[in-house]
Amino acid sequence: MSVSETGSDVLSRLSLTVNQVPARLEETLFPDGGPNGGELVEIVGESNTGKSRLLLDLIARIVLPVNCAGHELGAVLIDCENSFEPAVLLDVMEKYILNYAEPAIAATLDRPGIERIQDASLHRLQLITCYSLEQFDLTLLSLDNVFLQQPDISYVLVDSIATFYWTKCTPANRLRMETYQLAHCQKFKRIAEKWNKAFVYTKPAYFANGESGRDIELSSDGLLVENSSQGSTSAATTSTPTNDMFPPGKGAATISLPVDYRIELCESDHCQTPPGTNEQTEDEQTEDEQRFCALIKSKENSQPQYTRFYLIDKFGFNWIDP
Repeated sequence: MSVSETGSDVLSRLSLTVNQVPARLEETLFPDGGPNGGELVEIVGESNTGKSRLLLDLIARIVLPVNCAGHELGAVLIDCENSFEPAVLLDVMEKYILNYAEPAIAATLDRPGIERIQDASLHRLQLITCYSLEQFDLTLLSLDNVFLQQPDISYVLVDSIATFYWTKCTPANRLRMETYQLAHCQKFKRIAEKWNKAFVYTKPAYFANGESGRDIELSSDGLLVENSSQGSTSAATTSTPTNDMFPPGKGAATISLPVDYRIELCESDHCQTPPGTNEQTEDEQTEDEQRFCALIKSKENSQPQYTRFYLIDKFGFNWIDP
């Protein structure tokens, strides 16, 4: 044991040998594997494209037993939006249980049996609801204790990283969205790497999209804030935190976000129609209005690697095969 190591440092190092993130969380989104321990996943999209619903779908896969297409691992959901819907999660779980249970399990399934699987799976999920930025920051600090008490936890999911931005950005402390996101992503990354966990977070499409170009400087608390001095707006003093996968705002330098995967959700009008899909008829128009697509990128590629189409209903995401 190193003299400089704390007790939690030692335990987090030892936990790497017993707590492993599965090689592939979800085959539709991560066909090549991932996310691995220590990695971050960003889910971004306009309102009503299913960001929170996708988190529930991923949670179901994490906590359900292996014989029902799950990973039988623990997860922490940090709900900043107060949008967690237990009934919806139960519906999503039921979808996986009914459709993907192993034959020996499926042959004996009845309503009490489904509920027993759901109940056992929910015990692997820890829900933390935050109502302020202070609670959110304290929750991140408390994750060390959470991981020590529940070593089977492999994923931390945050909905959403942007919720409390406007309580931090005030007239007296003007803070860029990109800077706010960078600071929290760095916190996520430190925790993820220390404990070998995977972090998944959501954000709205407008938030920290790299289009702003204000001058910023380092504040006393270590965050980059807008420079209040006159005449200091040159590109040389402007740093726009962006992800390597996505272009920065005009004339801005880049500070890379430590994000390993980005899943961009949007309406299907913004995506190319999948091969083999028939042209839309008038009768199908209503259904098509509920169709969306997911553009999946990784840090190794500047262009989307995969495009996936989906519908959303009470059972969560329904992926559409091309």
